Amino acid sequence: MTKRKATVMALLMAATFMKAPALRADDPQEAYDLILEQVGHELALPFTDPDDPGLYERRQRLKGLFAAVPPQFAHTLRERLGDEPTGDALSQQFHHTLHEATIAELLGILDAIPAPPPAPTPVATPTPPLVWPTMPLPASAEPRYQAALAKLEKLVDASGEARAWRYKCWIAKLRLPSVDDRVISWSAICPIGGATGAAYIVGPCDVGTGLSLNEQTALWQEIQGVPDVDAAAERHSLFKHMKADILVNEELTASALDSLRSSHDGVIRALEQLDKWANNPAGGSSAMPRAYVSIKDWIGAKQSDSNSLYSCH
Repeated sequence: MTKRKATVMALLMAATFMKAPALRADDPQEAYDLILEQVGHELALPFTDPDDPGLYERRQRLKGLFAAVPPQFAHTLRERLGDEPTGDALSQQFHHTLHEATIAELLGILDAIPAPPPAPTPVATPTPPLVWPTMPLPASAEPRYQAALAKLEKLVDASGEARAWRYKCWIAKLRLPSVDDRVISWSAICPIGGATGAAYIVGPCDVGTGLSLNEQTALWQEIQGVPDVDAAAERHSLFKHMKADILVNEELTASALDSLRSSHDGVIRALEQLDKWANNPAGGSSAMPRAYVSIKDWIGAKQSDSNSLYSCH
């Protein structure tokens, strides 16, 4: 017998003789198993004389054992023993060994053990919504965003950069709940491989950026005018939502100011490249696909919209 088992057995025997209401054991399952083992031993004791004082002593021990059954197992044992003998070996031994009065008393002890309180239903932790620059900022992320914006503003104030005026203009607008925080970076729309005339006019895309020919073709089909830009640009992840971008960069990058600078420069570069493409003497806007003309005109309309970051010019 292991030291742990001997300890639990000692507790069991103390419970039986002291008629303790329950056995205090670290492991309820182990305590229950030992109770069943001890009950089996008690039922196996041979008595031939109905006046044997040992019968009374066994009855007391059984009462202590039944009272020590952990609450989570009381109903299980009660069902196993049953009101009449079942096919279970312990039930057979229980009903065929003990007097009816003893049986009723022991079953009554089990019935009186209160059921344990139900285990608390685990509260599912809601999965936080995804925050990503190409998606609008979820409302639940607003407090984190406001904290990130405040930190970024301090970095901008301390930067002393000549273009900090535009950063500050963006930040002032980004505090407003109704601001249109969508911008388009050149890296999102640069035509990989060159659309008509683009290879010579605007130059190649940076490595790992831009739209493939298939993606450009999809835009040509979906964007036939300025009204088509909103839905198509959202669907193809051409928009950068600056609120989400600021939060992601605060939480996932080493320098939120460097990230803001990169986003700012990408937006300005898109303006410059689209303007260069449209005003090229060799063809200009007549050589631009309608989708690119529409994106350029969409940006132009946003520059006159005080609710847009593009009005910071």
